[in-house]
Order: sequence, then C-alpha cells, then structure tokens
Amino acid sequence: MTSLSNFPLLSAITLGTFAWFTSAAPLAQLDRPSGEPPGQVLEAEGLLCDSPVWGAFIASTTRHKKQFEDEFSIEANYDFLERTEIPSPPAGCPVTINKEAYLLRLVQGLQVYTVLLTHVKKEYPDNALLPHIKYNSDLLIHLIKEKMRHPERLTVLSDTEDQSILQGLENTNTFQRKVTAHSILRKLHLFLIDSSRDLCRKEKFNHQRP
Repeated sequence: MTSLSNFPLLSAITLGTFAWFTSAAPLAQLDRPSGEPPGQVLEAEGLLCDSPVWGAFIASTTRHKKQFEDEFSIEANYDFLERTEIPSPPAGCPVTINKEAYLLRLVQGLQVYTVLLTHVKKEYPDNALLPHIKYNSDLLIHLIKEKMRHPERLTVLSDTEDQSILQGLENTNTFQRKVTAHSILRKLHLFLIDSSRDLCRKEKFNHQRP
C-alpha cells in the first residue's frame, strides 16, 4: 500500500500559492464561526485570489486528513479516498472560459458542496471542522458575488436538486457512508486548491494586460 508520505496532495506550486494566501492575514481572524454577516468581516478589495479567505478555507479542509487517519488508521490510509466516488461532484472550472463564467461555475460548485456537506453532518454531527468550513464557504461565495458583473444570474439550488444530489449518498453500509463523507471533504479540499490556483493565474494574467 502506498505510504502517506508519498501521497501527492499538494504540488509545489500549490504550496507556494497556499503560503502566499495565508500570509495575507492571520487565519484566526477568519477561520471561525461568526454571527456577523460576511460583508462585515471582510471587504472584497483587490484581486479575489489575494483574499486570505482562500487560505483560511483551505486550512480548515487540510485538517480533515488527520481526522480520517485517526479513525481509519487500520482499515485504510488517506489515498484510499481517491478511489471513492461521490455522486454529482462539482465539475472543475475550465481555465479557457472568461472570468465571469469562471466565477459563476465556482459558486455553483460551492453550492453543490454545501448540499453534499449535509451528508457529512449526518454521519459526523459533532465534527468540529464543519462550522469553520460552512463559515468560510459562505464568506467566499459572498466575495465572489461582489466580484461578478452579473451576480443576479446565480440561482439557488431547488429542493428537488438538493434531493437528487443526496439520493445517491444513501447506503445501508455504515462503513461506506462514513468513507463517502470523508471523500466529500477530501474532494472539497482539492476543489479549493485547484480553483484558487487557476483563479490566481487568470486574475494575474488579466491584471498584467495593458
């Protein structure tokens, strides 16, 4: 079985980008549940990819790895989740589309993960990471909307769409349900890393154009 130390979770460029994001502001100011509306916590100034919210969000999902290893240290290691599929996973955001379309796809992906996280909450109601993940997700969606030219084009998922996403997660096997919950958290983590990296490339390129 592959050693965890060899699992390529973060590439060199991702580690550099992650350090750049997290250096922008102390994570303690962002990575905590709060009763304040997102707009009162952080304003959407400058480039979206420079927002420290990315670092706080990724830091909260990074801590999931230890949770999985503590629970499944005998049955499986973390790379086992790579082979665990989840229904309706959000599609990646193609870098070839324009920024407005990219931001739209990004919010849609976060909305789907918000629904998928209800399965995680059901299997692990006391998971300490979930309030932080929910908080940072709401904050990031707010900041993205601030950067969109036409945020009115965003639509909230209907109850029927929510049920369709969750329907594929039902399983009578307790082990499979729990592994699926962990897989959702891992895939959210990778979704954030890929999205932040690609958005940074897109915004920096557009910012440097004459």
